[in-house]
Amino acid sequence: MAISGWYLRLTPFLLLILQPLTLQGQTQEAQPSKSVAASKVCTSRKTALVLAGGGARGSAHIGVLKVLDSLGIRPDLIVGTSIGSIAGALYASGYSGKQIDSIVRVYQIARLFSSYQPSLPPSVGVGLQPITVWESRDGEWLMQSGAVKESEVVAVMNQLMLAGNMRAKGNFDSLAIPFRAVATDLATRKSVILDKGDLAHAVRASFAIPLVFDGVRLNGKVLVDGGLSDNVPVSVARALGADRVIVSILRDSTSTPELKSSTAAAVAQMLDFLVVQSKDTAAAGDVFIYSNTEKYGLLDFDIKSMSELASIGEKNARAAFEKAICSDKREKKSPLVLKNTRVGKVSVTRHYGDDVYAAVRELNIMPDRVMSFDSLRAGIDRVSRLDSYNGVWLNPSSGNNGNTNFNPQFIRRPVRTFGMGASYVSSIGGRIWVGGLSRKAPLRAMEVFSMVGIDELSQQISAGLRYKSLKSIPISPLIRVSVTREKPRFYVGDSLQFTGADVLGTRLLIGSEQQFSDFFRYRAGVESQLWKIEDSSTVTAVGLRATLWMLRGNGEPIMTFEGDMNNKYRKAMVTAGITYKYSRISVTPKIRAGVGTDLPNHETYSVGGFDGFPGYKVFEVRGSQEFSGSMLFRVAVKGPLHIRLEPAVMRMNDENELRASIISLPSGWIGGVRGGLDIGTPIGPIRFEIGRNSAGKTQGAVVVGNWR
Repeated sequence: MAISGWYLRLTPFLLLILQPLTLQGQTQEAQPSKSVAASKVCTSRKTALVLAGGGARGSAHIGVLKVLDSLGIRPDLIVGTSIGSIAGALYASGYSGKQIDSIVRVYQIARLFSSYQPSLPPSVGVGLQPITVWESRDGEWLMQSGAVKESEVVAVMNQLMLAGNMRAKGNFDSLAIPFRAVATDLATRKSVILDKGDLAHAVRASFAIPLVFDGVRLNGKVLVDGGLSDNVPVSVARALGADRVIVSILRDSTSTPELKSSTAAAVAQMLDFLVVQSKDTAAAGDVFIYSNTEKYGLLDFDIKSMSELASIGEKNARAAFEKAICSDKREKKSPLVLKNTRVGKVSVTRHYGDDVYAAVRELNIMPDRVMSFDSLRAGIDRVSRLDSYNGVWLNPSSGNNGNTNFNPQFIRRPVRTFGMGASYVSSIGGRIWVGGLSRKAPLRAMEVFSMVGIDELSQQISAGLRYKSLKSIPISPLIRVSVTREKPRFYVGDSLQFTGADVLGTRLLIGSEQQFSDFFRYRAGVESQLWKIEDSSTVTAVGLRATLWMLRGNGEPIMTFEGDMNNKYRKAMVTAGITYKYSRISVTPKIRAGVGTDLPNHETYSVGGFDGFPGYKVFEVRGSQEFSGSMLFRVAVKGPLHIRLEPAVMRMNDENELRASIISLPSGWIGGVRGGLDIGTPIGPIRFEIGRNSAGKTQGAVVVGNWR
């Protein structure tokens, strides 16, 4: 995973910085290096730069590009496979090698290859942490791999290639240097040479590494990584008319590579087996640059490894050009100038009931209006966060009078999604839930969702539907209904109270739910409630209910505000927590603050929520006013094993004097601390901890999974 989204939002500032560098660095003719031995100028022939595939090892290409800049060498054509297509497309767009080095650092490409927690659409539940998620695509069910997040990949590719895409306008020969990306037809395993269309889409197809990325549907074919058919596409360059080639090859010189037992290492080794590296004989004047990358894996995208690989590529490129029989003619590279453009036509394919108009609105491309690059970048980012779409391919083309036409192709999320989760807390038992969502309703712009949860304390079923967007205003109408049966727990000493008082309740919410910015999502409306406590009459409440979430790029809530105001009671709760990582240590501050008046038993707050409080059982302390906070420290010991320590403070009050007297709420502020171990597993963390507080209470706990 986001691509959390913060580095995407750095893009405008990055390019503002890089643009003057581009103009300065590329409008002046580069000076030849004194270390180049060859003094004879090569005869005027068509020269192609060929950049091989190789995953993270392709960072060596950046060093090669830096050397080309220092020598003033300008190829007539660039051909790239896989990672070579990324570097090649950026260089062909007009960026220098030094700028490309800066760009990949800012975008932190390694994040694209980081595993992420499987997730369900937020309409099912915000912040849910399922064990497994299945998605229906093209008529078949596939399990979410957790390898990469497609929406982040699409957004990053669009941002990286935006300048080149707008320059090419569908024709890769219109770039500063003509460019070709090599992909593989999955059906025939033959090379497919991409020379037109959306530049970001073509590059995305070229590096669709099997087992890591999904294949790309393009021009009626399913395309995967170009390395499966031609990892070093010299033959492609020659077929396109190149008389001379400069080739950057990522070579593993070890005959017996070190074998590692990790899953990532096994996948990387398997990918090495799949790569097809064609043989080509060097002709007079050709320059073959071999970078020995045996120390690095296909997925080693960390900054340290990428820097080392760039240095290796630079060193080998200089050595290769020193041995060249001739030097190249020095030419200026066409400067990369980012200009606002006027939008011509915007053509979209719309199906009945589709919500594509809302996506176009978020993209913010309006016919016959001037469009800025910053505005387009922000729009691309917004589309990648929509509930309906993983992203968009812009497909720009040349229009009349220098205008730019767009035919945006929006990438739909799966038609159906289904997930389940399970957890266990030693003091309250286990919990299991299943939930799902379907977008294949009579209107495709409609989501139908449901969820069932069962535990020792409660049973709940909820369902609803949401029309994802109205054409003219950013509102998504929502109807949501839930039925719950629960037993509120209260404690006096160590004995349970009110265990037989079942509460049967229903809720009907009519309103709207939508994510309205990069970080915020809301659900609000008019709510009607009915509840019946055992052997009592039914109570009816009608009022307003609202929930506001502040989210991270991966959809995890950082802060949640919940408010409920009706004719029977009023309550408001704020919870917040965010994790900061420093090498092997992570720190998570958490706070909870809730107030309520006239709360029935089942609406009272339990201190710490499902996490509880040191020294108390979960739900042991309840009331109508809660203020609590903690600071969780986790230290990685080895592999999935962590040591954890969590000091905490809390204060709980209850305006209901009778209820407060029965459960003997602790008075004043209470401090506590708990500590133990946790182990990461496929079903979530397993925690063993013990806690004690200033009220003299001690409580141990075993927790499996996440109670969400």
